[in-house]
Amino acid sequence: MRFRQEAMKVWMRQTVLAAILSGVFLMALGPALIRRDPIKSVDAVVLLLGNESTRVPEAMALLREGWAKTLIIPAEGKVFSFSGKNGLVPENRYSIDDLLRSLESQGGYEWYWENTHVELMLAREIMGRENVFSIAVVTSPYHTRRVGFILDKVFRDGRDPVVISSSFENTSGLLWLFEKQERRNVFLESIKNMWFFLYSIR
Repeated sequence: MRFRQEAMKVWMRQTVLAAILSGVFLMALGPALIRRDPIKSVDAVVLLLGNESTRVPEAMALLREGWAKTLIIPAEGKVFSFSGKNGLVPENRYSIDDLLRSLESQGGYEWYWENTHVELMLAREIMGRENVFSIAVVTSPYHTRRVGFILDKVFRDGRDPVVISSSFENTSGLLWLFEKQERRNVFLESIKNMWFFLYSIR
């Protein structure tokens, strides 16, 4: 009887410890997905599509502050120049089909890639055509870590691209578990990160 009581106490302690560690891991998961690079002057700002209400203002703020003079929207094949006087001025619009065919001919495109990976490959193709070397990629906070991983795979030529987390989108830090939209974002990003790593092993 006494042995069973002791065993129960040990089991309870282990269960409580496991629950605490699981809670700490979950709380830390949200902030771990956020990457914040220091801004620096670059040739172009690359705007990834999605949540335009927070990403577009961040991209425009960087251009107005003089960090870059060109805006690239790879998912649309669009290139703009920027000046304080004239704002955004359309410069080029590339066919997405043409860009993808170019990537395929170079062996640089696979059908199972996640959209962000494809966008950044399109960005690289456009950069080559526009003679753009350095970029700052603007996206949502919980998206930044995966963007960084993909950039490390896409750019292996010393370009050192910068990842910018939109300051117009708030996050709750360790308390993300209590916000419905943030829970959705974190869990989706976690799954997409795993998918990226799985197909990157090939």
